[in-house]
Amino acid sequence: MKYLNTTAIKSFVICCQFILLSSLLMAQKNTSSPYSMYGIGLLQANNFNSNAGSGGIGYAWRPSVYKPLIYDSLARSNASLNDRKTNYINPKNPASFSNISLTTFEVGAKSFNTQFKSDSQTKQDNNSGLSHFAIAFPVGEKLGLGFGLRPYSAVGYEYESSNSVNGASSTNKYEGSGGVNEFFLSGGIEISKSFSLGVSTKYLFGKIKENKRVIYSTSSASSFFNTINRDETIINSFSTEIGLQYFKNINSDFRMVIGVVASPIDELNGKHNKLVATYTGAENLEKIKDTINLTKDESIKVPFAAIYGTGISIEKIGKWAIEFDYTYRNWAENKKVNGVYFGNAMNFALGFEKFNEISSFGSYLKRMGYRFGLHHNTSLVNIKGVDISETGLTFGFSMPLRKSFSTLNFGIELGKRGEDKNGFSLEKYMNIQVGLTINDKWFIKRKYD
Repeated sequence: MKYLNTTAIKSFVICCQFILLSSLLMAQKNTSSPYSMYGIGLLQANNFNSNAGSGGIGYAWRPSVYKPLIYDSLARSNASLNDRKTNYINPKNPASFSNISLTTFEVGAKSFNTQFKSDSQTKQDNNSGLSHFAIAFPVGEKLGLGFGLRPYSAVGYEYESSNSVNGASSTNKYEGSGGVNEFFLSGGIEISKSFSLGVSTKYLFGKIKENKRVIYSTSSASSFFNTINRDETIINSFSTEIGLQYFKNINSDFRMVIGVVASPIDELNGKHNKLVATYTGAENLEKIKDTINLTKDESIKVPFAAIYGTGISIEKIGKWAIEFDYTYRNWAENKKVNGVYFGNAMNFALGFEKFNEISSFGSYLKRMGYRFGLHHNTSLVNIKGVDISETGLTFGFSMPLRKSFSTLNFGIELGKRGEDKNGFSLEKYMNIQVGLTINDKWFIKRKYD
């Protein structure tokens, strides 16, 4: 009875935390990039505490960190290689959830600092908020389940241009906000001694608002009315991701893991609202004069890229691991809209991690974990024949908390996106991510000899 009461209390606490963190995450602004104006916005890195400092790798991430012996009373020093388990949540491959041995709660926060340079003009911006939160837990020895929430894409831009038509001077103002969030429910099961299979069901939801205002100069105002074009896209759609991991000891010191994932969905379900009208009054205090076009709750299909990924890792068992990942995003039908070409994209990532030695009695620096990595992304967007690519260098470390299997994690990414020529913007950024990973025996009933 005491176990059931404790479990009920912890479940209630987790539900309250989930609701609170969900509200905070969905209300925050995640980008200020002008490149977020295309498609569903700028895709957000799927980086949790385990891979934020190691280049974003994860398809073959299955480190053999010692698992706490929660099912029997054997000494940890007698644990075999098969008893080694991870104590982080890996969002990149649902097959890795079978490797969870303790109830694991993760929450992360980020501070994204960006310098924008375009046409000899430079400005700074910062977007801070939650990067993710998730919980995972084992169900027996071979099955693991988990769920969580993270930003999937972000829209946040604002710029203006001047125009003159038939002697009438005007200023065009463009702005966008919002994005898409992802709630996932994942499960992984070991189907043999060397294979693990996983499935992740994802609910993608969010709202993207885009406004275009044409504001005429005072001299032209007597002949022309200002116009506004409001677009609102509401996303509510499901997708499925399937993952597989193959793991095999090469010898007593090294082992290899190969991972693959596939998410073949190529469109999202949504609703579209649109208003085109002339107006009077100041900006954001508009009074509609004449409605030119009005659309409400129009059902639409939003183009989306199917995702396929694979990775391979080599691990010195219990000490360190290095991994290479490749991701391919494929559009079912390549599209060109207003001079912008939506094509296929690739991502290359390389990451290294030296595992933390929680049970070590040496110095605290030895007990810490260290991560390094790099990645290069080719964009889904091609503007005027130029691919908007992105390159980043990452590093991080984990600090074990006293008398527990929990860790405090830090990750830093230095990168750049785009280029400063032909009217494009060069973005140089520093992303600082801090995360807490809590490991405990929640929902796991103890067994006594």
